[in-house]
Amino acid sequence: MRQPLSHVRRLIAILPFLALQLTSALVIQPKLITRQLDDFALLSSELQTPVTGIVRKHYVAIDEIEWNYSPDQWDYYHNTSISDSPAKLWTQQSTTTLGTRYRKAVYREYNDSTLNHALDIPEWQGMMGPIFRAEVGDTFEIHVTNRASKNYSIHPHGLKYEFEMEGAVYQNALYNSIAPNDTFIYRWDIPPRSGPGPQDGDSVVWGYHSHVTENDMFDGLFGAIIIYRHGHLGANGKAKSVDKEFVTTFVVMDENRSSLFKQTLQEASPTIDLSKIQATESSKKQFIDSNRKATINGIMFGGPKDLVIKDKEVADWHLLAWGTDFDAFTVTWSNAGSLIYNQTAEQVNLLPASFATARISPVKSGQTEFGCNVHKSQGMVINFNI
Repeated sequence: MRQPLSHVRRLIAILPFLALQLTSALVIQPKLITRQLDDFALLSSELQTPVTGIVRKHYVAIDEIEWNYSPDQWDYYHNTSISDSPAKLWTQQSTTTLGTRYRKAVYREYNDSTLNHALDIPEWQGMMGPIFRAEVGDTFEIHVTNRASKNYSIHPHGLKYEFEMEGAVYQNALYNSIAPNDTFIYRWDIPPRSGPGPQDGDSVVWGYHSHVTENDMFDGLFGAIIIYRHGHLGANGKAKSVDKEFVTTFVVMDENRSSLFKQTLQEASPTIDLSKIQATESSKKQFIDSNRKATINGIMFGGPKDLVIKDKEVADWHLLAWGTDFDAFTVTWSNAGSLIYNQTAEQVNLLPASFATARISPVKSGQTEFGCNVHKSQGMVINFNI
């Protein structure tokens, strides 16, 4: 049996969690900065107080698949086939572009430890991994089996964990990644500061991803965690206070940085002409650009049929962003009003590793557009119905 970690290691393990919380305080509640920074007794008490809620178990596999960034082969934004899309640099397969099919590693949830039956997911969830839900005071127990060809992990944002449960790689640390065909059990606690604050709604969203290398995100390994106030998550696993919930992740998937990119190239070798790609600096640059996919949940120019909000329904829409230092996302909805911290918001600005929850209500019925104003023309847009 492993020995408990020392208080020093506990503090080290919780530092990223504290940094995120203090950053939120600095941005959202400037008047509370001094109190939150100085109240070490409260912080110490929270770190030392065990959580006593439900232990929520999940069985997850890391699987390698062929992913299609346009499952319907239709550009719903321009209302045309992918082959005729004005964004053909990113969507069309040719002798110098790969199109929309790439080799990926993804998180997928199964009903038990045999990993024989994958749980159904909504169409709009796309490439994104399981959505883990819990209330403040609960604990996650995530059983992860790596069925891919390289080491991966799961690293959560915003939760409390022991050092070896962080899912990040440190020199001389044990259990920092999961080797192919191995299984590891993560345990993450949910103290009060992981949940909604005074100005939040009934839930907040955090993200998770593999953290063995900085490029694991581009392999396809990311997902979401939703934390509810106590008593606001139903026994059916759905929020009690809204009619629907949606979770969307904004990321420019840079396939050039994926560890599986060489395999994608090998599988495309019958049609791809490397001599044409390497002919000039311009052709090389164009090929590199073509492999940067602007996506929502790993989908480009999407139109998921199960993303529907009916008249008078209220939805919590959870937003996550990943990427590089150069990525910034301006998120908008047409035909729908949004509230952030109980204030009307015409748009939501996201940077990589930032998260937000908006409460959405329809303004008028019909076809509705949701996406990033900066990257819409490249594919970071979804059409849905109200």
